[in-house]
Formats: sequence, structure tokens, C-alpha cells
Amino acid sequence: MWFVAVDRSAWYEECQHCRSHRIRVATRAFGVVLSCRFHSEREEFGACIARDLGCPCPHDYAELLVARYRGFVLPSNLKNLPYHLSEGIPHWYSKNVSAIVHGLKTEDPSIGEEFRDRVFLMSDYDYMRQVIQKMRRYLSAEDAKKFDRESR
Repeated sequence: MWFVAVDRSAWYEECQHCRSHRIRVATRAFGVVLSCRFHSEREEFGACIARDLGCPCPHDYAELLVARYRGFVLPSNLKNLPYHLSEGIPHWYSKNVSAIVHGLKTEDPSIGEEFRDRVFLMSDYDYMRQVIQKMRRYLSAEDAKKFDRESR
């Protein structure tokens, strides 16, 4: 009875707007969630920009079941799951880049809402490229090389 009534499941979740993603692990007994934790959360580049502009993405996560184990058995090493994710924000999205994005908001206070609406809700990625080009002008030569190499 125990092995039928209790399960631990893992879902891969991805935001339909900004492509940020994570793994959610839930323990359930008779279908009732007892605990739920998130692992390997990853905020994508566009979401970092929107957050720093003061208008974060209105996350709308779609989910895909990737593992279900009966009787409290779930590997402690989640790298064995079909979807392994890197964690955190992109390592090249530094404090310098964040400060530049904050500077863009100072120049144009409406840029945050416009970025969120056009990029996430209307999928206008040309506008995102325009904002990235504005950011790139303020980067040092070394940061610009790193940015170009890592943002592909």
C-alpha cells in the first residue's frame, strides 16, 4: 500500500515568455502534496534585463513530468534526471552589466514596461536586440568581448 500511495516526482518547468527554467520536486501521499522544492533554477538573459529594468517577467511556467518514483525513492543527485540544468543567472551577467541596465532605466523610465510587454508578451526579439545594442555601447572592451562570446 505504501509504495502505491506515496511518490516523489520531478517536473521540468520552463517559462513560456522568457525561457527561464527549473526542476520542481514534490513528495505526495494519496495525491496530496507534502513538500515541494525547486532545484537548478536558471534565470535567462532576457529575464535578468527585465528584472533590472524594474518590470520582471510575468512567469508562466509549462511543466513536463520527467521522473516519478514510488515510496520516497528519488535520486539525491538530480543530474541523473533527463533534464539537467545549470543554476543561477548567466555568469557573464555581472554587476557591471546590471549597473548598465539600471542606467538605461534612468535614461528612459518607460523602457522596463516596454521591454516586458514587447519581448515577453509579444515576442518582439528585434526590440530585445536593440536594447542589447544600447547596453553594449556602455561596456568596456574586455566586458564586450566576454559578453559577445558568452551571450550566443
